[in-house]
Amino acid sequence: MRTAAPDRMPLDEGIIATVEGASEATEEPIVMYLKISNVSDETASIRSYTLVNASAGVPLPAFSAGSHITVRVTGSIRRQYSLVNTPGSSDHYLISVLRDREGRGGSQWIHENWKVGGIIEADGPANNFKLDESAGRVILIAGGIGITPILSMARRLQQIGSDYHLYYCARSVEETAHYAAIVNSTLCRNVTFIHNKGTKAGRLDVSRLLCDGKEDCHVYVCGPHGLVDAVKSATRGWPPETVHYELFGADPSAIRCREGDSEFTVTIGSTGQSFAVPVGQSILRVLTDNGVKVSKLCEEGYCGSCLTPVVSGKPDHRDSVLTQAERNSGELIALCCSRAESEHLTLDL
Repeated sequence: MRTAAPDRMPLDEGIIATVEGASEATEEPIVMYLKISNVSDETASIRSYTLVNASAGVPLPAFSAGSHITVRVTGSIRRQYSLVNTPGSSDHYLISVLRDREGRGGSQWIHENWKVGGIIEADGPANNFKLDESAGRVILIAGGIGITPILSMARRLQQIGSDYHLYYCARSVEETAHYAAIVNSTLCRNVTFIHNKGTKAGRLDVSRLLCDGKEDCHVYVCGPHGLVDAVKSATRGWPPETVHYELFGADPSAIRCREGDSEFTVTIGSTGQSFAVPVGQSILRVLTDNGVKVSKLCEEGYCGSCLTPVVSGKPDHRDSVLTQAERNSGELIALCCSRAESEHLTLDL
């Protein structure tokens, strides 16, 4: 949803948009133009950016703990970054960006080009990693840059007086993003830092920590795949709705193509157009090849950008975004990786 634009110079050729009264519940993406008001180094490789509305005085859309925004980096490159600050803040967003020299270039471009006073374009906020504020107790586990959504959750739980504890894993104090902000706040009473100096011996003992699961206890984890896998393994006996995780990359254990896969038909609900989805091709690829416009980003099943409502048919879920309850409902499907168990699938597009 685009809103009225004030008379200012554009990011590229557009106009700086004013965002008023929008929220993360909006069905269409909220397009925002944000001004970089502050840049600070958290570690040698992680930099934080404070973003405000480019139209001065206009509040930003509300967000909940675990939310992210999708920023336009350059050209067609877009990236998602978790909001680190406390939900309820309407004057600014705070994101932290790890410079990944082995990545696809987005984070390096940001580190090299984002300066105070610059204007960026972003969609959001959106939330695929929602915090259940009704939980009796919450265990938060973060590894490295995975602290970003987890810290927002800790701040929200502190804000509402919930029972929680955060276990924050990093190699050293020097490589611990937001360390000063945590130790110099009331959060520090509920945070345990695990600095392993890069050795296995100093790692968090996840199995021991989570050996006694309770129905009113929820665990949230974000970090390297090894940490997430350890939490998933340690909580196998827990109620599935109490275990939550977010990945910053494709799940290496996910099997996108399986023996026994077969062709099926996907139908666009609004037009009645039908397309065959052959073995080895995704729904997303078939739709885009046929001119159907679909939101996409990672194309590997972990970002949630292509989640689409299902009108009829039974999805075969292969993403790492939807919860077990959401999978069981069959109401959404990740077009980039999931398929259909039924012969036909109708989408709300």
